[in-house]
Amino acid sequence: MVVTPLMWKSLDNFATCYSYLWKFPVEWDSTRKLLIYNPPSRKMIPWGLTYLIFMVGQSFSSCFTVLAAQLFGLADLPVMESLITIAMMILIMFGIAMELMLVLQAKQSVAAFNCLSKLDAKLNKPAGLRLGPYYIDTLGISLNICVLIIAIFPFFNVFFAQYFGRDTLTIGCTYVYDCDGYAKYFVYTMRVTYIIPAIELMRLFPLGICIFAIGIHIILGIMSYLEENSGRIAMSRIKSLEILRIYNYLEIILQVVHEVSSTAASVLMILGLLLSVTLNFLTVKMRSVLPMPYYLVCPVSAGIIPVVIQILLPLAISIFENAEALLQSWRVEVRHSCDRRYLRRRLKTCKAVTVYAGLFKFNFYHLCVSTKSTFCYAIVDYTITALLWT
Repeated sequence: MVVTPLMWKSLDNFATCYSYLWKFPVEWDSTRKLLIYNPPSRKMIPWGLTYLIFMVGQSFSSCFTVLAAQLFGLADLPVMESLITIAMMILIMFGIAMELMLVLQAKQSVAAFNCLSKLDAKLNKPAGLRLGPYYIDTLGISLNICVLIIAIFPFFNVFFAQYFGRDTLTIGCTYVYDCDGYAKYFVYTMRVTYIIPAIELMRLFPLGICIFAIGIHIILGIMSYLEENSGRIAMSRIKSLEILRIYNYLEIILQVVHEVSSTAASVLMILGLLLSVTLNFLTVKMRSVLPMPYYLVCPVSAGIIPVVIQILLPLAISIFENAEALLQSWRVEVRHSCDRRYLRRRLKTCKAVTVYAGLFKFNFYHLCVSTKSTFCYAIVDYTITALLWT
């Protein structure tokens, strides 16, 4: 496992696609190949205003008002408008929570990612020297395509939403409160600004996917180096301690980002489950209800999400599996060492590094081989249940 130039290129493309926007809490420096954390300062005022005014004040409040009116009987929304508003509400709440987590936890995560990349550059050769001439980097190509699609998606989404009158402001003025006179012109003016929270919301997804995929590849690259040099643990104490020290570095870095990684893993898996089941249901059952541009998004997205799951989930699982195999090989090599008693005590303190899924510092489970089959079974089971329910 190596981080290829195409994978780094995906972060460069991310920085290029969003270079026209305001400062973000986490940014990618294409020159130094490092993540940058922007602490709260005057430079972050445009981002703060966008977050409070457009994300919370406009998007969240409009969705909340429409759903509250429907809940308390003040409005009678059709099924289509209700589904669109609920979906927008979920995405906006997810975006608000993720950006808030960025502000609170991004500093440690950025430092850990940069330490991982520096450690990988110190231990391993450049990727071009380790890959064969006929190697096809499918993950790197997928990451670059993902960045480009997500970067242009908000523009098409906002255009079609306003063209068909499916944005929450139009829904509110049509079914909740009749807008006449100047209020009508004000609403039509505010509809144009929906592009701002849409871009801000979709900005999170390519950044998170690229950092997650590249970070896991860096960890696997470091573990591959340790596996290739596992025989050194049976040599002198200096060489064995050097190998163990690298593994301890890896343990410390993963412990630093434990809260963020566990929360991100659980949120992404829950979001993937909900989106996959919902899009499968819409693709099969809502062909005659959804307008054609919106319906075309459903089968395409329903095919993309399993591909993303198939790419990211096995990578996270392989961390634990490779760590278990590495520690087992060390236990075998230690038998041939003259310092075996000391090394066995050191190995007892080493635990297999893994990625957990949890919330609020509580771990639900760690990602292992059985997680993938259980997760895929849950998607199929809930999809069949939803289809049979209607």
